Amino acid sequence: MLDRYTYRGKRKDNGEWVVGNLIQGYESQNIQTSNRHRNRYAIQPIGRSRITAYEIDPDTLGQCTGEKDKCGVLIFDGDIIRCDTYSFENATLEVTWQDGCWWGYDIVNRSDEVSERLEFCDNIVIIGNVHDKEDKE
Repeated sequence: MLDRYTYRGKRKDNGEWVVGNLIQGYESQNIQTSNRHRNRYAIQPIGRSRITAYEIDPDTLGQCTGEKDKCGVLIFDGDIIRCDTYSFENATLEVTWQDGCWWGYDIVNRSDEVSERLEFCDNIVIIGNVHDKEDKE
């Protein structure tokens, strides 16, 4: 369940995804928190032998749900998944945090009518995320 405290975001320097520990409000190399830098975010990759952190675009920041899809891939806030729910088969949903739990909301019809708590979804497959979707169009 430690995965629940893992974050990801796109690096500002090259646009690649980085996954790891979140650092918020830092000043370049000494990583000190201050009010004027509180909106800066970096992620320190897990398993690095030396201390390295990459500044990320805060709009792409997403927390891990602690859940995995059927292929064993971690699911993050902002992922687009295809899954089976109680009411629908093969629903396409966007993962988001609301009311104290992880939800999947219908992104095809943009309707709250198709929404499901993530823990009640079966056969989950990650098919993308809201941040890369715009890049592909």
